Amino acid sequence: MVVRFGVFEWYFIHLLDSYPTFVMYVVAAYTLAALAWGMVKGWRQAWRLLALGYGVLLLYVTVFSRPSNCEMAYNLCPFSSYVQIGNGDGYLLPQAIMNVVVFVPVGFLVRVVFKEWSMGEIVACGAMFSVVIETLQLVLLKGTAELDDVIHNTLGCFIGIVVYKLLCSCKSLTNTFFNL
Repeated sequence: MVVRFGVFEWYFIHLLDSYPTFVMYVVAAYTLAALAWGMVKGWRQAWRLLALGYGVLLLYVTVFSRPSNCEMAYNLCPFSSYVQIGNGDGYLLPQAIMNVVVFVPVGFLVRVVFKEWSMGEIVACGAMFSVVIETLQLVLLKGTAELDDVIHNTLGCFIGIVVYKLLCSCKSLTNTFFNL
């Protein structure tokens, strides 16, 4: 027996066909709920919810959604990806850029939530979170743990702090969203 949902039947069935897409919709709904919470209860709590949600999403995407390896894979040579990129490995450049980009929100959100922390403390927090991700990948056999990933993630965290500082230089944005 098939339950008919009318217009929503096709949408709902196809949403469940793709688990990563379903996760993205859950994250989008969570983000909207946090923003609504911010409008009603105050932005400080909303930013905390967003930071927690992004951290969980990042752990899911970088560790738990990956297929298992047969053996531990790691690369502890710093900047080895740059050598491989210089030798013509076209796969590693987009991967390096992605590793920077996915950690920009980490630096931004940690700065918003813990505004009393110094830049060094926030960068160290981002680096430690990256080390946790790489360690989980190594221990759970979920990808290759690389020192270059930690370097790229830490750079992304730093860029997130810079983005926060640039946005805070605009007084209207600061008063609307970041007045914690």
